[in-house]
Amino acid sequence: MAAFSSGDRVPRGRKARRDLKTLAPAVAAAGLLTSFQRRNAWLGLACRIALTALIAAVPFITQLGAHGSDWAIHLFWMTAAVWVVNTAATRAFDAVGPLLLGAAWMSSLSYGYAVPDLVAGSLALYMLHRAWSGYAFSERLMFNIAPAVAALLLLATTGWLFDMARQQDVYRDRPASQLTASLSAVSPAFGDIRTNPQTAEYLSEMAQCVKRYPARYVAILPENAAMYPALSLNTPFPIDWIWWQDVHGSENRILATTDLLNSEGDYLVMFQTIGEPGVVNGPSLPPATLSSNVLPSTDLPAEIYARLHGTLATCGTFLVVYSPRSP
Repeated sequence: MAAFSSGDRVPRGRKARRDLKTLAPAVAAAGLLTSFQRRNAWLGLACRIALTALIAAVPFITQLGAHGSDWAIHLFWMTAAVWVVNTAATRAFDAVGPLLLGAAWMSSLSYGYAVPDLVAGSLALYMLHRAWSGYAFSERLMFNIAPAVAALLLLATTGWLFDMARQQDVYRDRPASQLTASLSAVSPAFGDIRTNPQTAEYLSEMAQCVKRYPARYVAILPENAAMYPALSLNTPFPIDWIWWQDVHGSENRILATTDLLNSEGDYLVMFQTIGEPGVVNGPSLPPATLSSNVLPSTDLPAEIYARLHGTLATCGTFLVVYSPRSP
């Protein structure tokens, strides 16, 4: 379970409820698998159908993960339970299961997305195959048609959910109907990408600030890493995304860059005062003032801001430290 933790502190009672919710589908899957391996044909068929419905319900209930990532963790533990029960029942080592579980675990080794979503589809297909492999369908027409009808229904439902998720749950942006602003005006590198008007305005502020304060070195802290290639910027810092998960242990190296900038000049460092939630869903973009606070992703951006010797200014929502090129 530790591999799938985001690292945030969770109250003990809430953690116990979360773990129970995660393991409950796995226990149910193991019970169903055990039942159809040991009982009569009709009960076995009913349990296979129930297990299939459980496998499909986990991602469907959460709209294929659009509202969170726990769905793939459920599938991981369900797969582990199915593998254990199936191996015990058949008395044969099924190498595919551990390989898939290992791949899912490896895909979860991320600070930002500590979940096995990338392998979730393979986990689900593995369980479906193990549930139905070896089952002898009746010669009756009903049993020959039923799997095809079920597959078509599943395909149609999946397509509908994907389309709904795409329209209503755009990743870190507003619903598709509100993505009316093209980013090509910010930089041709964005191509045909569209976003909401407020985010487009936010990115335009960055581009306008870079034009207003030309410099050899440009940094936009703590995030906005995509703007460096989009605007062809040369960041002086050894990392273009200053978040605590990514810079732990390298703080002194990052802060040493401020000494270089102070000695050489010719730099523009922009500091965010609002983050992604406020940019995307806030009522407006609040203009920064010299008394505004730097966005606290870590203590580093504020310390960099305090160490730089350039001229203080503002650009839209950004605090700016600027040192022009020496004549």
